[in-house]
Amino acid sequence: MAYEEARKLRLQENHKRFQDLGISQISKTLTQITKKTPQQRNPRPIDKALFATAEPRRSSRVRTVISSYRDDVAVDTGRTSNLRRSRHSSTWATYISRPLHECKFASYEEKVGALKAAEKFQSRLKSPHPSFVKSMVRSHVYSCFWLGLPSRFCVDNFPEETMEIVLEDEEGEEYEAVYIGRRSGLSGGWKRFALDHKLDDGDALLFELVEPKRFKIYVFKGNENANLTSAGKRGRALPSEEEEEDEDVEESGDEEHSSRATKRSSVSNLTFLFLYTKDLSPIMASAAVASMVLDPKASPALMDLSTADEEDLYGRLKSLERQLEFTDIQEEYVKDEQKNLKRELLRAQEEVKRIQSVPLVIGQFMEMVDQNNGIVGSTTGSNYYVRILSTINRELLKPSASVALHRHSNALVDVLPPEADSSISLLSQSEKPDVSYNDIGGCDIQKQEIREAVELPLTHHELYKQIGIDPPRGVLLYGPPGTGKTMLAKAVANHTTAAFIRVVGSEFVQKYLGEGPRMVRDVFRLAKENAPAIIFIDEVDAIATARFDAQTGADREVQRILMELLNQMDGFDQTVNVKVIMATNRADTLDPALLRPGRLDRKIEFPLPDRRQKRLVFQVCTSKMNLSDEVDLEDYVSRPDKISAAEIAAICQEAGMHAVRKNRYVILPKDFEKGYRANVKKPDTDFEFYK
Repeated sequence: MAYEEARKLRLQENHKRFQDLGISQISKTLTQITKKTPQQRNPRPIDKALFATAEPRRSSRVRTVISSYRDDVAVDTGRTSNLRRSRHSSTWATYISRPLHECKFASYEEKVGALKAAEKFQSRLKSPHPSFVKSMVRSHVYSCFWLGLPSRFCVDNFPEETMEIVLEDEEGEEYEAVYIGRRSGLSGGWKRFALDHKLDDGDALLFELVEPKRFKIYVFKGNENANLTSAGKRGRALPSEEEEEDEDVEESGDEEHSSRATKRSSVSNLTFLFLYTKDLSPIMASAAVASMVLDPKASPALMDLSTADEEDLYGRLKSLERQLEFTDIQEEYVKDEQKNLKRELLRAQEEVKRIQSVPLVIGQFMEMVDQNNGIVGSTTGSNYYVRILSTINRELLKPSASVALHRHSNALVDVLPPEADSSISLLSQSEKPDVSYNDIGGCDIQKQEIREAVELPLTHHELYKQIGIDPPRGVLLYGPPGTGKTMLAKAVANHTTAAFIRVVGSEFVQKYLGEGPRMVRDVFRLAKENAPAIIFIDEVDAIATARFDAQTGADREVQRILMELLNQMDGFDQTVNVKVIMATNRADTLDPALLRPGRLDRKIEFPLPDRRQKRLVFQVCTSKMNLSDEVDLEDYVSRPDKISAAEIAAICQEAGMHAVRKNRYVILPKDFEKGYRANVKKPDTDFEFYK
């Protein structure tokens, strides 16, 4: 009694498992197939091959005649010639005659194993040629013999046209095939390659494009569980001992998942069988089911239904394929969008270059209104409200900066470097002169005063802080021409580490209105940026004469330059180490506002040298000259003529030139006498053209 109850319980459990696995639908199909069909009047003998063959689904793009797999079987096509077929399918156009036991349905492990072996070999190959791995399905090797290639690989390596291509196996045998560019696939010789190498479902192939029209193909059998033994027989490099040990460790770590993988493969085969047979004719479906049931290797799910997994791997595969297809579409869209943006960038750069092409109008930047607009001044004196090119760095747009304007719209298209300014010769730092205090004869008092006013505040600024007084801001050097004013200013610059900016007063007078005051501002701005600095303005009387009622525009412009100079000197911050030295020989004509304390705190006079100063100047000028022992410099020093230091230097120079003229290496007293008369003694008679 207990046996009967246990038997009934087992039957109920098996029935429930059959329903969960969908076996009931297969049973209904088998029931419909086994029904009796009415006999025809003239029955034809039916070949047994019809019951032992199965036709996998084919791609509608291929119209290749299907032949048997090495073993030709006589097929009676009379039964199938009258069957109705679809316009979009070639299922019944040609018929495959291959025994079902030769058609392999690869398991999940076999496919994954072959793919892993191919990918591992691809990583070890380290070839510079492009390659990809392709897994075989039934339509590739059993029916239509059409092999689709990855679209991205075809786009990158093949033209969009049909061409002949050569397939080369590992043994060097070549197969001529046809690459169809519109469909990105192989046809023609691919069938012979598949037949010769007995490719099955689940096998993996590594395609290496060794030449533009030649594929090197490596075959990895799925039934060998990703083992490279057969690959080694064909000359492929086997893995090293260390790599085999790593693989053994990985396999030992995966033992606990082996049973679950077996379940997935069983359910996958059974699910594929059901989805595959529902599109076949009743006869073909019955043959397929019978073969799967009778073959334990082909149908492990029917042998052990208790270990079947409820997870639908086929549905997951389709979902992943859809996700992959959607990802490919997104990738194509992003790449197309990237190409469009690159083209737009190139067009924009070309447009900017065209806008910035010469000739352009040079102007002066006044102020920024917003990020896209500003006010600029042109050389004609007019100000414009203009647009600013988006590619311009806004940090370079500072007041008084030189900018380039478009010749038609006056739009600001570029910021000119400081070297492009016409007044750069004034603003550039002059090279430090090599004149020292020893090169200046006499002028001891003047040296001491200018050291206290200029050099000491730059080198020992803390002394003035300790005492609690402000150092002098500016120094005026005045006196007759040739008394050493400019040379003493050069000596001060040489004995300090300050930047030396030398400007002549007449250079501030420019053609256009407003240029002179702007240059004054730029000179003082450059000095502040390079502090400590010394600004030496020679011949300052050219712009600093006393103001009067000007009648012409030129005089008014000179007075504007003077007012800007007064403003800059009055606005000096005492913390900024910038000193101003001015030199002139017409101190009586300078404006009183410039001479007041606070602007020019120290005024140093350079008179004509006295007897002692003459002696010192003569000694300095003749220190490097080859004089005769007969030359008595005291004779020239004691003469009562009032001569400047420049005239003394000219006397010595003229004496040397006279000795050179006479082809002598020694300067005699008569050479000095002639030089003295040439520079000091004025001619008693006027020139002929004055008479």
